[in-house]
Order: sequence, then C-alpha cells, then structure tokens
Amino acid sequence: MEAAFLCRRGDSIRRQGRRDTGVEPLPSARLSWKVTDSHLLWLAVSRAVRAPSRIDRDLVEVIGPVVVIRGGDFQPEKLLAYELGYRGQPAPNAAISIATFYNVYHDLRSIEFSPGGGLPAMFANRMTGNTYGVEVWGNYQVSAWWRLTAGANWLHKNLHFEPGSSQLGGIALAGDDPTYQVSARSTMDLARNWALNLDLRRVGALPSPASPAYTELDSRIAWSVSPSVELSLTGSNLLHPQHLEFGTAVSPIQLGPTGVETGRSFLVAAHWRF
Repeated sequence: MEAAFLCRRGDSIRRQGRRDTGVEPLPSARLSWKVTDSHLLWLAVSRAVRAPSRIDRDLVEVIGPVVVIRGGDFQPEKLLAYELGYRGQPAPNAAISIATFYNVYHDLRSIEFSPGGGLPAMFANRMTGNTYGVEVWGNYQVSAWWRLTAGANWLHKNLHFEPGSSQLGGIALAGDDPTYQVSARSTMDLARNWALNLDLRRVGALPSPASPAYTELDSRIAWSVSPSVELSLTGSNLLHPQHLEFGTAVSPIQLGPTGVETGRSFLVAAHWRF
C-alpha cells in the first residue's frame, strides 16, 4: 500500500497584486492486491483541485458602455475521486485492464447574475455533482508480427446547479463529452521492413451543442529503407469525406461558431535518424 499527502498553495495574479487562495491538501491513497502472478486488483482515493485562473477572477467583457461579464471571487474547484480496477494476463499472449471510477465534484464554475438579478454576470462556484464510468483496455498478440489492441470507455455525468443559481449557460459549462468511445488498432510488421497500422474509432454523440456520433478509420504504412531512413503514408478519416466533430455546421471546414467538421486527409513523410 502506498499513500501520499501533498499540499499546494493556489494563487491567482491580479492586476492589483497577488491574491492567494490558501493551502489546498491533495491526499492520495492507493492499495493493490496481487491475487496471482497474472491477476492484480487495485483501488485508489484521491483529492484534486483546480486553482482559479486570471480569467476566473480578472476577466472583463464589455459591449458598448455595459459590462456584460466579469470575474468574481472565484474559489478553487474540488474533486474527490474513487477508483477500482483489475489488470490481468489470462493467456501468455493476451492482457486486459478494467478500471471503474466515481468522481464527486464541488464548487464547479458557474455564471451568475449580480445581486438583484442584473449585469454584470460573474463567475462563481454554484455547480456540483458527480460522474462515474468504466474504462476497458486489452491487447492480443496474434503472432510475432501481428498485434491487436482495443479499448472502450463509458461516462455518465450527473451535474446540477445549487439552489438559487442563475443557471446561465446551463450544465454545458462543465464540458461537452460523449457518453462512450470505442477504439481498435491493428499493428502489423510486414516483410521487407514494412509496417501497417489500422486505427478504427467510434465516438458517441455530444449532448450540448448536440453533435451526432461518428465512426472513422486511420491508416499508416511505413517502409524502413535503412536503419536511419523511413518513408511513410498516413491517411486520416478515411471512411467519410468529412464528419462533424462539434456543433451543427454543414460546411467541410468551419462555419463560424456553429460547428467544426474534419475532412479526409493524407500525409507523406520521410524520417531520417542520425
């Protein structure tokens, strides 16, 4: 068993001078149990904080003569993380890892009206809640020259505003994350110093702003001309001419603030090691 106890003194540089946020303890405790030579169980409990940035406290946005938003007396965001996992090697040529987590958040950033319900709006700490999920990873050595790797993660967010919050911007202020992501990779060392990698990924839909799920494939083929020279061709996003990654845009590159689409691309490269 190992345990750690750290303290960090957070601070934010203000135009008027230096303003500290005080001492923040960052304890971490981990326990592992080697059930057999091929199987390991572990658990961990940790605390983390995000100290205020200059934007959190010093930002001033003005439209004409009106101050629309400004930094406030923002305090550190706090996280208490619980983790439980398993690592194993069920066969000499296979390995797997499973990790579950439960995160408890306090004092997350929110945007609030000034007292009385007017402008300017100010950054505050009126959001709280929890997230939980699981991450799975594994690899399988098919042969001496071919290896398969796969992974997946699932995330559930249960965040909410504290009573009395203005709820400006909604829960999306805490991030726009997919509920799941899945990936698979094939790595092959071919004859005559050739290598071929294939990467397939599936990313779930984004909630706010709403964006659809997508599936894409990347590929790289490389030829080691000599121990010091390598030539390669990489193709990205090969399944579709373009796909939407964020927002609701229909343009192939970027359409203002509405969203971003990523297109198919190819890269030819030469690497020389000396």
